[in-house]
Amino acid sequence: MNLFGKEITLAILDMDGTLIDSTGIWAEIDNEFFKKRGYDSVPKEYAQEIVHMGLEKGAIMTVEKYGVDGDTPESVKKEWRDASLFQYTHKIQLKHFAREFLQFLKYNKVILALATANDAELYEPCLARLDIGKYFDLTKGKISLEELNNYPLLFQKMPSNARAYLNNYLKSNNTNLKPQLEVVSYNLIMDFFIKITIHWTITTKILI
Repeated sequence: MNLFGKEITLAILDMDGTLIDSTGIWAEIDNEFFKKRGYDSVPKEYAQEIVHMGLEKGAIMTVEKYGVDGDTPESVKKEWRDASLFQYTHKIQLKHFAREFLQFLKYNKVILALATANDAELYEPCLARLDIGKYFDLTKGKISLEELNNYPLLFQKMPSNARAYLNNYLKSNNTNLKPQLEVVSYNLIMDFFIKITIHWTITTKILI
């Protein structure tokens, strides 16, 4: 498939927030977590406190500052894990036109690979329920940050919240990633694909 003057034979697609609408699940999980512990709402500072922490450090901080009797880092991690597994298995839906986009790429004989930081325990039930696993030739779970430099990377330009978060995260992990391309907005790219996908979907249905 020719795109922007280049022949595309392989596409590596992100899962969360790109193909599936999972952006708000952690806010929902946090709300339920704090509600169980007698809070009216999630503490205002909590998101900023935990955003750059990994699972282990985040659980330790949460127990020390917000936990109740019986909470341990391990029990909190299990609660988070169970809640996220429920979301992926039963609730999270596809983004608009994600299915049509995948069909468009497969129609044009593009090899599709799925990249996600999630474990198979989370993404496999989600792919099965949404019936999109069949479109992927390859799936890739967690990889090291250093390994990402082996792939063509596309970042959002500064200033943006997404890029600021990414830069802080990479800095905290002593890692430097070099993007091949920087864009003002991911939405511009997604809007382009949505338009060509809609056109392809309508044209294909008419031909059929």
